[in-house]
Amino acid sequence: MSRRPPHRGRSMLGVTGRQLGIVILLLAVLMVVGGVLLGNAFGVFHAPLTPAASTPPELQAPGTVAQGTPVSLQVTAKAATQPLQVAATATPGVIISPTAWIASPTVHPREVSTATNTATTTTSPAPGVCSQISLQFLDAVSNVAQWRLQNTSGVDLELTLAQVDWPRSNEAFYYIFLDGAMIWSSEDLAPPTNISSWIGTTADRMVKGVVKLELLFGLNAAESGYNMQLWFGNGCQVSAAN
Repeated sequence: MSRRPPHRGRSMLGVTGRQLGIVILLLAVLMVVGGVLLGNAFGVFHAPLTPAASTPPELQAPGTVAQGTPVSLQVTAKAATQPLQVAATATPGVIISPTAWIASPTVHPREVSTATNTATTTTSPAPGVCSQISLQFLDAVSNVAQWRLQNTSGVDLELTLAQVDWPRSNEAFYYIFLDGAMIWSSEDLAPPTNISSWIGTTADRMVKGVVKLELLFGLNAAESGYNMQLWFGNGCQVSAAN
């Protein structure tokens, strides 16, 4: 009776499957180790890991500010009647919600003009005084026209205003003398002449009793064509014409 020979595993080229697996495992380990060594040699594993830069969105949500360069907030205050101009800038990441700023106008105290009513005092002459004042033309000698002024009231009266209408043939009106004292000096080339400012003293224009008025002209004084009105400080008035 023949004996069956013992079983032997399959072999390839004289190498069993177990041996072949060990060889393949060794080759894989060698490849990994070789790859690591090559990577270190070429600096592959030393390069810094840089994350990809994020692209800011083109549209920002309302009330947000894109991350970036810090900017400052500048507010230009305008008058209350003009639109508010706001240059809005902010620190990165801060949401800006500016409130409306309205410039309050400076209020100045109202200037009030207080009008002061100044009463005009009119002097009323004493009863009977004005009726005792008279004026009369005397004559014309050379370039002088002479008048007689009389005040018999017993009250000294100050001559304050005068109006003299004189003939144009007299050419010009230059002086007035009251009892020898010059009380007016000017040059008027056309009648009538209105006089409100005087020379000399107030005493020179005081009238009491009978005094003489002398009017000096440029050429020979005419014998007629005069009209004179005089006003006094107490309100009295006298006039005469020829």
